[in-house]
Amino acid sequence: MKNIFNEDTIKTSLFFAGIYNILMALLFIFAPHFILSSLNLSSLVNVAVFFKFIGIFVGVLGLGFVLSSSDIQNHWGIIFLGILIKFLCFLGLLKIAFSEGSNTNLFIFGIVNDLVWIIPFYYALNFAYEGHNAEESLPKQFSDLVNIAKTNDGKTLNELSQDKRVLLVFVRHLGCTFCRETVHEISKLESVIKSKNFNLVFVHM
Repeated sequence: MKNIFNEDTIKTSLFFAGIYNILMALLFIFAPHFILSSLNLSSLVNVAVFFKFIGIFVGVLGLGFVLSSSDIQNHWGIIFLGILIKFLCFLGLLKIAFSEGSNTNLFIFGIVNDLVWIIPFYYALNFAYEGHNAEESLPKQFSDLVNIAKTNDGKTLNELSQDKRVLLVFVRHLGCTFCRETVHEISKLESVIKSKNFNLVFVHM
């Protein structure tokens, strides 16, 4: 299953989780009676105003998911809160469902609204953890490194290689005289390299 949840899938899942929560928030705020009747909770119609406040909270949470989808590693805290909230909400709905006499609609709603999102959120947290510990982790194969190492424009070597062949040039650091000379000499050949359909990438400290 981990192969299914790659970076693109995780970002898409977080984005749609955000959109889903925002849509649910609109229903909670503007149509609480419809939600209550759909879940066979018409007896709780007197708490419809409370549902509107819940809707505001769900909407803000959804916005957080949308924002975190663009930068998982730096917004992992929002995702962690998402897992915690979704899990606790499911337990709460489960308790209400059984106390209401095995409310099937409420149980299904708990699965769709909360439980299923925990899976992509878990892989999002795992992705963020691996990203933060990429340099400190055990030595990796080259096939792993091309998915971790990124250029200054944020693209991984693997992503660059999808469009063109990649020419890697390793230098110690750009303060080194010999390294600067190497970069200078290669820059003279830049047009030739590009004409051969290569992406030129310098790897330095």
